[in-house]
Amino acid sequence: MDLLVRCINSGNLYSLFTMLKNLPNTLTLIRFFLAVPISINILNYNYYYSTILLSIAIVTDFFDGFLARKFLWETHIGATIDPLADKFLLMSCYLALLKSSMVPVWFTVIIVGKDCLMLAFIFVYRKIFLFTKITPKLLGKITTFMQMALAIIILTKNYVPTDYKFDLFWMYIIVACFTLASGAQYLLDRILSK
Repeated sequence: MDLLVRCINSGNLYSLFTMLKNLPNTLTLIRFFLAVPISINILNYNYYYSTILLSIAIVTDFFDGFLARKFLWETHIGATIDPLADKFLLMSCYLALLKSSMVPVWFTVIIVGKDCLMLAFIFVYRKIFLFTKITPKLLGKITTFMQMALAIIILTKNYVPTDYKFDLFWMYIIVACFTLASGAQYLLDRILSK
């Protein structure tokens, strides 16, 4: 905040603009670094704190993309690290949930397996074609949101008292189908584009 006030008072609007232009990337990095404390809290059965941290991560995911598009603050580095931050957050979160016996193995394999395959595919694809821009699709964005929302539901189910115990099986099925469909869409899009 002090830097912001100094930029305004000194009339150095270029510094202010540069600082604001990097705000989406800063939010992405915050999401990246939140993955570790979220996972540690899950493994230590601190579901309440995990939920708070994961909620903050979800908010940063929304605002980094919104700010980058709204104010044309999109950068090459931001376009690269944003999907990586999402994948790292979700893979570490679901692996911690699996280790804590809160999600089924088959579901975690689909979530983590799809992201690992996509990362490997992107790496190989970039080596062959030298560079490719990662353009997120609507289905992929919906899937990421669904995966994050399901993680919140799983965590809150463990500390919110309720008489109604619901089964998450159908939520797992729906999110798994969206995950597989978004992975297939991405791969087909890449294969057909060359």
